[in-house]
Amino acid sequence: MVYDYPALEKLWATLASYLGHFKWADSYRLQAGLFKHYGFLKRFFSVQTGRRIQALYKVPAKIPSLRLQERYFRTRFPTDVLLFQVGGYYEFFRGDDKDAGMLGLNKVTCRCGRKVQYGFPVRMEKPFVKKIMSAVKTVTVVGESDRYLTRIKELLPRYSLVQLV
Repeated sequence: MVYDYPALEKLWATLASYLGHFKWADSYRLQAGLFKHYGFLKRFFSVQTGRRIQALYKVPAKIPSLRLQERYFRTRFPTDVLLFQVGGYYEFFRGDDKDAGMLGLNKVTCRCGRKVQYGFPVRMEKPFVKKIMSAVKTVTVVGESDRYLTRIKELLPRYSLVQLV
């Protein structure tokens, strides 16, 4: 699944319009039916109290640090192997020992304070993704966007691959 952000923004606007109309009627079952019939919506959006829609593919603006963005995506994709792009590398943080060991990566020493344990260059993405897909069922690649939250770039999922059994 490739994340097409312009299409997701249009989908968000359409969903917000529907929920705005639903607000004027007793339509809880209609809203629940919408999310049940179109199950993929749960991967991208959640409806908060007051029928506000939260885009789950974006990091909330109140999460400015790289470590907090990493934790956010860990909660969003708990069963996936996550590859985080930071500059020209994909990095694994503490707690990713099992995933990095599966790829045969050696520990790196980083004096940047990000608690990076393992990593590999972006140019090696395809072979590592193939290796992950042969051992695990799902991988999600989280890349940098051009938008800065504070001193760091915003991370956004680029694509997810699911191995069908």
